[in-house]
Amino acid sequence: MTSRESFALHRAPLWAEVYVRGSELVNLDTFSLSDPVAYMYMASSTTGKWVEVGRTEEVRDDLNPTWRTTFLVPVKPNMEAKFVVWDIDKQTDNL
Repeated sequence: MTSRESFALHRAPLWAEVYVRGSELVNLDTFSLSDPVAYMYMASSTTGKWVEVGRTEEVRDDLNPTWRTTFLVPVKPNMEAKFVVWDIDKQTDNL
């Protein structure tokens, strides 16, 4: 391995795979349990605005969901992330 290759390896970004799980979510449905979807946001390092990284699949009738969808994100110093969970209402197509 050359010194240039070694240097490139040390500068390679570190990535993390993020798994999402909810616990004791509030039930927002009347005749069944909520159908949650989780959205992941990260703060932009340049603007500070929240940027959507992605969203999970809907988990039907579950207040303690474990989503199959994962997010692959770069690890950076002082990075900020947030998660927002919505109840999907299929009757009106609204969140």
